[in-house]
Amino acid sequence: MRSTWTRSFLTRNSMIAKGLESLGIWGILGRGRWSICRLGREVHNNQNKKYPTRRAVDIEKKAMIEKVKDWQDLSLSPALFWDTDSSKIIGHRRSIDLDLFSETDFDGDELLRSLAQDFQHIEVLTKMKGTLLTRIQGIKVDFLRFNYPMIRPLMTVGNLRLLTPEDIAPMKLDAIAGRGKKKDFYDIYFLLETIPLQEMLSLHHEKFKLSTTFHIVKSLTYFEDAEEDDPPVLMKRQITWSQVKKKILAAVASL
Repeated sequence: MRSTWTRSFLTRNSMIAKGLESLGIWGILGRGRWSICRLGREVHNNQNKKYPTRRAVDIEKKAMIEKVKDWQDLSLSPALFWDTDSSKIIGHRRSIDLDLFSETDFDGDELLRSLAQDFQHIEVLTKMKGTLLTRIQGIKVDFLRFNYPMIRPLMTVGNLRLLTPEDIAPMKLDAIAGRGKKKDFYDIYFLLETIPLQEMLSLHHEKFKLSTTFHIVKSLTYFEDAEEDDPPVLMKRQITWSQVKKKILAAVASL
């Protein structure tokens, strides 16, 4: 049986490729079996022919927001950042890949058979229990079993249900504690505008129930692995890598 999002969502792969970046850095969360929680890959200046151009993304982003509002059956909820000065939703960097999380176990083979009914080009990158990493129609789409609860209720703005920064922050800290990429540090930079680092650490403990504060703090000051990463393409303010590191180091020093 096909997953609920297969026909209604991913079949609009051209829309995904051209417009989903407009939803912000962490994508979509829904009430169905699958929750689209993150849009991960930035559109870099060195264009890769497998991915849509920045121009194509900009042309379609407004249309994508309108499409999401129409998909009431999926209860889609873009997770966007809030601009604390103007109370407007902002997305500070472009990204177009998808991470889909399920709150229940899933059969990877069954899922692939379902996808094959709608898509001709499916490349399986990794398949194991609770994990299916794919490239569908040139778009990287990961399916993951997610075991952690939401900390805050979803926000509702217009027809959109939004994941709060309080839930995004611990996920970004967890990513940096693993192998911090440049885009993750940029995300923390913008999160620090609304959430102090001490609160982020408390939220991480609340979500993951782990006492790893020392390791996270140490990881926040280790930039070497991220130095060679391409910088994310920012949508509004142009923040340099040096500014990002300076702000994070200051936040750590204030603990």
